[in-house]
Amino acid sequence: MTVVFITSYIALWILVALLIVALSALAKQIGLLHRRMAPNGARIMNAGPSIGDTITILNATDIHGKAVRVPSSDALHTALVFVSSSCPVCDELAPALRSMAEHEKVGLKIVLASFNGDEGKNREYAAKHALDNLEFVFSPDLAHTFSVLMAPYAVLIDRNGVVRNKGLVNSREQLESLLNAVDEGYESAQAFHFAHQRETVVTDTKAFSPSTEQAS
Repeated sequence: MTVVFITSYIALWILVALLIVALSALAKQIGLLHRRMAPNGARIMNAGPSIGDTITILNATDIHGKAVRVPSSDALHTALVFVSSSCPVCDELAPALRSMAEHEKVGLKIVLASFNGDEGKNREYAAKHALDNLEFVFSPDLAHTFSVLMAPYAVLIDRNGVVRNKGLVNSREQLESLLNAVDEGYESAQAFHFAHQRETVVTDTKAFSPSTEQAS
């Protein structure tokens, strides 16, 4: 009887251990799936200046002591991207920011901004992800101006200080959609996707609807 009890006890603990391993693997897969299924368009938040509003010129000093002007006077558009050294999604977005800063057209300037931590942590973040060539401002007041509560968040501002687009950017696709929507002449990423979806529906309707002659 004792042998049966010990065997059952050991088998029970083995089963519990297997369940823990299975749950850990499932949680990891859910996290990966959540990241892969992120919406393509930047998610616009209603707080802060609205798209089309004009902001006053903002002057600040970056983490390297350089004067920074938002919006920049030497670019058609300034992408103000809020990041955080404690944000895992910001770590994943860093290579995209670095690539866009190196290869994006001359008319766009990327300025990083942080509203938590301190300048030391932000300098470490910039060095870790090779973002030292970008202007990086530590300014809780700047985040308050745009009502930014979480990162990564981006605001696209033209040379005249007009907010052209804004939203949460949890992936490279979302960041690119925020920029491409303006290039295509739409006021936001949502408007861009909605217009293209509507064009697709209209095209499909014309393609499959019977002609007048067939109907007669």
